[in-house]
This record gives sequence, C-alpha cells and structure tokens, in this order.
Amino acid sequence: MNQILSMRAQAVIIIAFSTTLLGGCRQKFAAPISDAATQQQQLDAGYSLLLGLMEDESRVKDVLVIKSAPDDTKTLLKDISTTCSEAAEQLQAFGEADPDLAMDQPGLPLLEQATRDAIASATAGRILLAGKTFEVRILLTQAEALNYGNFLARSIAKGDTDPDRSKYLDGLASRLEQLWKRTTARFDELVQQPADSG
Repeated sequence: MNQILSMRAQAVIIIAFSTTLLGGCRQKFAAPISDAATQQQQLDAGYSLLLGLMEDESRVKDVLVIKSAPDDTKTLLKDISTTCSEAAEQLQAFGEADPDLAMDQPGLPLLEQATRDAIASATAGRILLAGKTFEVRILLTQAEALNYGNFLARSIAKGDTDPDRSKYLDGLASRLEQLWKRTTARFDELVQQPADSG
C-alpha cells in the first residue's frame, strides 16, 4: 500500500514538473511582429520573452524534488531559480509601472512557438527520464537558457530608452552570464571525470 502511494506521489510530482518545464505552452500569443514594428512593439516582444524565460527558469530547482544531484549542482540550480525569480518580479514591476509596456506580446510566428513548445516537451521528458545522465542534461539546458537570457537582456537594454530599466537589464545580463560560467564550469568538471569502470 505504501509503495502504491509512493508511486502515485511520484507521478503527481512528475506531472507537476512537466507542466512547469512546459510553462511556455501556457502563454497566449498575439500575431508575430513585422519588420516594420514600432520600437514599442519590439520592446514589448523582448520583455515578454525575457519575462517568460525568467518565470520558467525560476522553477528549475523544482526538479530536485524528484531527481537527485550532487550538492554543487543543487546549489547552482537553486541560485538560478532565485536569480530568475527575483528578475521575474522586477520585470513584472516594470510592466505595472509603465502601462505602455505590454509583457504578454512576444510576437513569435506560430511555427516558431510550436517549435519551442516541442523542444520544451522533449527536453522535459529527457530530463525526467534521465538516469545517470540527469546532471549533464540539466546543466546543458541551463547553459542554453542562461546564455539566451544574458544576450536577450543585453539586447533589450540597448533598445530601451528608460535608463533605470536599461541599467537593471545590464546588471541582470551580468548575473545570468556569471551563472552561465558556473554552469559550464560544472559541466566541464563532469565531462572530465573518468568514466565508471564498473
């Protein structure tokens, strides 16, 4: 009986984590922005993408409920979650303070969004089903997300005429870059370890 309850609890956690990783699917997207889009539309799209990424990344530590990792990796995942959670809160505050800033308009073409959703789904499955390769897989996904977030934040900062927001985004980009460096360093440590002989 306890084993059945434990299996049910694990199933609930796996479903919850899968839903978290697939957070990008929950957003409703407007039509893609055109090359002739206004500066504001471009800014809205950038902020929308960055907010979605930060919200998704803020939940990465949740995987530790069902997967185990060495302390170095646990600490790293928790630091990523904390940084991205704080960033999501600040981005939402920017949106509340400026009614012209629409953070629900990423403007992606439908094919691009469908592709991103498919990648997120496949990645979530690979991470959840990974055995010994879990740590490598989660570090790879985090390196990609942090690198994208870093450059996206820098691009938005260059295009935003609000000096306070630009300054914040430059700082966020630097924090994401530092997390990326830690992630890739941890990945390098793993791949340089000798393979188990047994």
